Amino acid sequence: MKQHITEEQWNELSDKKQKKLLKWSKTCESFQDQVIEGDYNPNIVILSIGQMIEFLYENVNDRISVAISKKNGSYISKDNFMMSSDFKDELADSLWEAVKRGTK
Repeated sequence: MKQHITEEQWNELSDKKQKKLLKWSKTCESFQDQVIEGDYNPNIVILSIGQMIEFLYENVNDRISVAISKKNGSYISKDNFMMSSDFKDELADSLWEAVKRGTK
């Protein structure tokens, strides 16, 4: 099971959204400095499943649901509106889609 987003996924965000997540990560108790391929980069946040759940909990005001199916994968919804565009094979990818949509 994939536990974190990738650097490529991080780069999908606009500069504005990256800055918001970087600012949030500095206040997140569970966040630790991230190392990518042995090099520390203070401008990249490689979020874990738990950190993405924590971000959504703190930043999305409505109820969020996670659906996990062995056959179809997983998706995230907010009040019956899918926050991830479709079923993903990995929970981390579904959460990442929700984080991207939940970051303004």
